[in-house]
Amino acid sequence: MTQNIPEHNNIWSATLGLLEMKIPKASFETWLKDTFVLSSKNNVLTIGVSSLFVSEWLNKKMKTQIESAIKEVSSIKLKVVFTVAKNKEVPKKSSADSTNTEKETTKKITSKFDKSTYRFDNFVVGESNKLAYSSALSVATEPGGRFNPLFIYSGVGLGKTHLLQSIADRMRKNSQNILYVTTEQFTNEFVTAIQKRKTDEFRSKYRNTDALILDDIQFLQGKEQTQEGLFHTFNDLHDSNKQIVLACDRHPQYVDFIHDRLLSRFQWGLVADIQSPEIETRAAIVLKKAEQANIPITEDVTSLLATLYTHSIRELEGNLNKLIAYSEFSGLNINLDLAKLALGIDAESYNLPIIDVSPEDLISIVSKYYKISVEKIQTKQSGRASEPQKVVMYLALETLKLRYQEVIPLCGNWTTKTIRASNNWVKNELISNTEFSKKISTIKSIISPKLSYKLN
Repeated sequence: MTQNIPEHNNIWSATLGLLEMKIPKASFETWLKDTFVLSSKNNVLTIGVSSLFVSEWLNKKMKTQIESAIKEVSSIKLKVVFTVAKNKEVPKKSSADSTNTEKETTKKITSKFDKSTYRFDNFVVGESNKLAYSSALSVATEPGGRFNPLFIYSGVGLGKTHLLQSIADRMRKNSQNILYVTTEQFTNEFVTAIQKRKTDEFRSKYRNTDALILDDIQFLQGKEQTQEGLFHTFNDLHDSNKQIVLACDRHPQYVDFIHDRLLSRFQWGLVADIQSPEIETRAAIVLKKAEQANIPITEDVTSLLATLYTHSIRELEGNLNKLIAYSEFSGLNINLDLAKLALGIDAESYNLPIIDVSPEDLISIVSKYYKISVEKIQTKQSGRASEPQKVVMYLALETLKLRYQEVIPLCGNWTTKTIRASNNWVKNELISNTEFSKKISTIKSIISPKLSYKLN
């Protein structure tokens, strides 16, 4: 391969965009944000970094992931080499115009992958997240009220951080003092304060604020002193009617490593969850992100991206970003054929809509597994849904991709609230209960031979 800096600048910009969607923000900003292309020759991309430490860390921890990302956005297999370079060197071209074009193209590609500021007005609201959105907007508008604390939980990449940052954004615009920190930051500051005997400064910082927004509280596990410090901070803020917002990857009742007295306080206000987005919400997200990137996108492409099975909004955005990058590199307009090519769609790689497995098939499979009648699954027999009913609800939503309204009649006309709670119960059991996880895997293995995939 001959040297082709403009092309590889574009590839590297797109690679950074994809990696920014996949790895934690702190990791991206620490290790990758300021990297740049130094040279490209013989299938080797030389990347400039700020220090030998960064070079060694990237080689040891991220090289494979980076090379995989390069291939994902460009379909080109390149090796990467990291070298220390203090100043960004722009390769000279024979024509000043071509150099300017190169800079403009690189800037154009990069801008498409820049993340917009997280605000309420660019959060896409759907059935899966409307409670969390409404409560977040409420506490941002009237902090310290009846939703105090606000506890938001969901899996990775479903919008918790977006809502937390939206709260902070709105309250700052109202001239309020906000502390937005991760549990790791809170822990580090608390430990440092104890070590350096600056606990008064720590207390002053965290208790003289209008709102404390604390992300990833699942990382309190094993941090006894930090839990004690948070307990007293929580009490002081709550007694002063200061808003507290917490985010976690699970419902508080499943956070069994946190002291009971602290856990009970987490549930004083409102607990709101965010589920995996239904297909309508996913389509709306695709359209919103394409609009923000100023990229025209057709209905069939939107439908394809929304239909691809995604565990998170982050994954959905990553697929769109990949398609945009592929369009830029190829010089082709985005259409359905280009989308299939860019995303490497095949029946094995993606869980596309199931067209041969009906809800009736699913109920029959679950009833046989649990050795109960179909009627028992289809009938509401007590105040709580049975485990087989919960499993049907979960698989109907997550595997058959049915909407909540379509799931309601399957198991005895339970309410949407019950279906959501059942779905969440199954997800938590999958995390904490090995035996239950094996049950679901077995049921899915029974279903899988009946799966059929279709792309028109």
